Amino acid sequence: MGVASISGVGRPGRLGNGLVALSMYDKGIGFVGAAMVVGKHGHRYVVLHLLCQGLELLGKSFLLFRDYNKYDRLLRKHIGHDLEKLVHTLGTEFGLGRPSKAFANEMKQLNALYKNHRLRYGSVSDMMIDPRSIPFRRVLGRLKAAIRVANPQLPSDVVRTAADLGMRP
Repeated sequence: MGVASISGVGRPGRLGNGLVALSMYDKGIGFVGAAMVVGKHGHRYVVLHLLCQGLELLGKSFLLFRDYNKYDRLLRKHIGHDLEKLVHTLGTEFGLGRPSKAFANEMKQLNALYKNHRLRYGSVSDMMIDPRSIPFRRVLGRLKAAIRVANPQLPSDVVRTAADLGMRP
């Protein structure tokens, strides 16, 4: 796939929207996978950032697959990098029950650091917070479960087209 220049404003249609969502999904999988690999020997803040980045992209891709036109603008303008808003929106859209208190606590701690870019840039937080004290196992477990459920449900025409265009890893 080469570099393209796009001018003008247009709507890509259902297949194009699906390709955007699939691209986000694949990148999200990559970030989560990288977090698991780096987690063995890497800096814990980097691991947490990769995990949160993966959660953000996967969650947004799920919403875009569900209703691209409804969520495209909402994700950029209202949710942004706020993982708690994203998880709440996912729960509402997919009819999920309230998360456990332990999960909500993990999400709150991760979100406070992630949405304010404290995981990827150096800050006073690095000296004040031991990254090993930040829990993430419940969030990672839920994320892995969501991936297992989502994989077989990806739209086959979108997956085929992405493969034909060389977009899939």
